Amino acid sequence: MECHAMSGSHDYPMKVAARNMDDFSDLCMQRILKFPGVQQVE
Repeated sequence: MECHAMSGSHDYPMKVAARNMDDFSDLCMQRILKFPGVQQVE
């Protein structure tokens, strides 16, 4: 089961798979944050 509580006008859940936390961090910093319109990742 999954539950998501989101507020605001432009929040979207994104599910990603990474081998470890270092890979996840690299994915966020090097790819996701460079998408147009992405301002932050939480």
